[in-house]
Amino acid sequence: MVYNEQQLESFSKPAYKYEHEKIIVTHHAIREAINLHFDTNAVKGKYGLVVVPVLDIYLQGSYSNSTTVTKSSDVDLVVQMETIWHANKESLSPDQLAKYDAAYSSISYTFQEFNAAIFNVLRQYFGAENVLNTNKCLIIQEHGKYCKSDIIPCFSYRHYGFFEREDSQRFTEGMYFITNDWKFVRNFPKEHSSAVSKKSEATNGAFKETVRMFKNIRDDLTDRRIIFEGIAKSYYIENLLYNFPDTSFSPSRIQTFEKIMGFLIEIYHLDLIKSFKCANGIDYLFSQDNWNYHYFQQFLVALIRVKDETQL
Repeated sequence: MVYNEQQLESFSKPAYKYEHEKIIVTHHAIREAINLHFDTNAVKGKYGLVVVPVLDIYLQGSYSNSTTVTKSSDVDLVVQMETIWHANKESLSPDQLAKYDAAYSSISYTFQEFNAAIFNVLRQYFGAENVLNTNKCLIIQEHGKYCKSDIIPCFSYRHYGFFEREDSQRFTEGMYFITNDWKFVRNFPKEHSSAVSKKSEATNGAFKETVRMFKNIRDDLTDRRIIFEGIAKSYYIENLLYNFPDTSFSPSRIQTFEKIMGFLIEIYHLDLIKSFKCANGIDYLFSQDNWNYHYFQQFLVALIRVKDETQL
């Protein structure tokens, strides 16, 4: 084993207080910028919307789920337009589909217009030189008292299971956005966050501590050039560990690591790991839209070295 109990214990700790304070300041500033400068009434009037648009601004990712480590302590903020959505209606019967289409009409306000509006709001508040419009998100660059932040403007996504009328319907709500190269991306961050919190409660907090431990191991392996940066993203590690039994997580870091690795190697050889789902309960962990299986294999090989060797 490369690491001792003390090293693994340090890996399981959250980011430094300074990092957390900087994140909090940045988070509040982003919310203030949008609340001050995005005019929902103007959007309603210009596009003839039935109701005033409602924005839900919330954290997602490591900071939201309390699995932040020092090297990945950026703010990851979602700006979701709740009152405009894309509906996945594949599970609706023809009768339910007809009722849905009769209840809701199309809206001319596009995601591209919303994304551009939020981009302009952030440039106005933080300075044009500090805000970038990248393929998948808007980025506020680290400057002054603000840390680097990924901002994801998005519309709602509804995965329908049933529709009778507006007050009698069932769906799983997520979010979606369209990249600058026109790729449709959807996710379920609230479902993920809720599942992770329940997992943490069921393990007396050991699950989130273990996630941080594996993320820091990943960072150390990257620094040592054992693995390439980007092959094991934080989101994938969190979802991978979510699939392990609650009994895998204990106060002893070495025991937890050994249990995780024993189970991981076993199910890998049985080819059962490909059935792992993300914490949202909808998406498979290994797919063209999520973790590249070849990248996972590289990460697994590196973790086996950590388990079997005394130094790297």
